[in-house]
Amino acid sequence: MLAGSCLVVAQMGGVTLGQGEGNNWAFCWTTFRQNATSSPIDGSLIQVYSYRRPTKLPDCYEHEREEDMEDNGWLRLLANARQIFVLFSGGKDSCAALAYSKELVEGIEPKPSLVALHVDTTVSLPTSEDFVKEFCTQLGVPLKTVKPETDYFTLALKWGVPRPRARWCCFHLKIKPLKDYLKGFSNYVVLDGMRREESRKRSSYPRTYEHPHFGLVIHPIIEWTQEQVDAYLESLGLPLNPAYEFGFSSWECWCGVFKRKSEFEQLKKVDPKFFAKLVKLEDSLTSGYAYAYFNGKPFYLRELLEEKEEVCEI
Repeated sequence: MLAGSCLVVAQMGGVTLGQGEGNNWAFCWTTFRQNATSSPIDGSLIQVYSYRRPTKLPDCYEHEREEDMEDNGWLRLLANARQIFVLFSGGKDSCAALAYSKELVEGIEPKPSLVALHVDTTVSLPTSEDFVKEFCTQLGVPLKTVKPETDYFTLALKWGVPRPRARWCCFHLKIKPLKDYLKGFSNYVVLDGMRREESRKRSSYPRTYEHPHFGLVIHPIIEWTQEQVDAYLESLGLPLNPAYEFGFSSWECWCGVFKRKSEFEQLKKVDPKFFAKLVKLEDSLTSGYAYAYFNGKPFYLRELLEEKEEVCEI
């Protein structure tokens, strides 16, 4: 299927009866107009949907894996959904996934609802939260932000700060808020910006799978390289999260797990008030544990403070 062309698919009971492709909607619709009204067997309605391939695509799209693209199965999953949620953190991959998903949805008839779904972990970089709102406004996609029932600082005082082998933050700050929100919907699909190139583990991930908490999840840009992500965002004239300028590996969760010492040093310069809040939490821990570890050794955030500097209240 060529970029910019249309595809109409007719199904009954999940079985494809036929499909038509062309460069305009009228041609595609005419292909199935006669069979689109009722089943030739028992008169029951046939499910008909259509979508248009976006015209702006990175080169990788034309070279998708055969198992992903030979029958456009994952695109039909999108066309069947009433609601599409795109998990949006504000990073490059999620920005590209959101923009690409918008292009896909604009070519679907009937058009499903598209929403950028963001999790405010309550321990994210404040400027990044602002970027998330501004990006969605510029792209013209509705934004829904969910939060954990109990904020990070309260939980950390109760359970201690997360550790590599005790990463309670991932479930309680991210997964559970999303899971609770999605419970209120049916016939939806969740999309994200995961890519196979990111790690060896992800290199073997399928494009679609059933998430234990979110339901059906699709990775629309799973084959894209970092260069293709950058080129795609640039071609659309979309902004980048300013956090990239500071060298942060991530910014939506500053719980300390896997953070580098240099990142905390930079955070102190970029947002001293937020950094001081983390130091205050570290000082409040009854265990006396360090907030983070670097090269296998405890690293106390207070060590980065000057003697005259004070911490703020949590």
